[in-house]
Amino acid sequence: MTPDATQQSTVPSPIKEGSAGSNESIVIGPGGMVVTLEAPLLISACAARGWSLAELGRRAGLSRPTLIQALRGEAVRPKTAWKIRRALAQAETVEGGC
Repeated sequence: MTPDATQQSTVPSPIKEGSAGSNESIVIGPGGMVVTLEAPLLISACAARGWSLAELGRRAGLSRPTLIQALRGEAVRPKTAWKIRRALAQAETVEGGC
């Protein structure tokens, strides 16, 4: 079992699940694959950990413009979504006795 497998987040993933409609979260465009995130889930995940959005950006290693882009539901690179997911997974929630 990998260390990542033991650290499950209790907050739903902010990465949208793909669907057959036009509202897909992973799209391959002219610049390559991009991902969209759900801002309300990002905000609730931060709140559950007692973080500000700026703290999420710092822990994920994202620039302010990239974080704003993700929060607006605009397309971001898969690596950006991975960084956010990793930062959230590495922290306990406030209710979890952090």
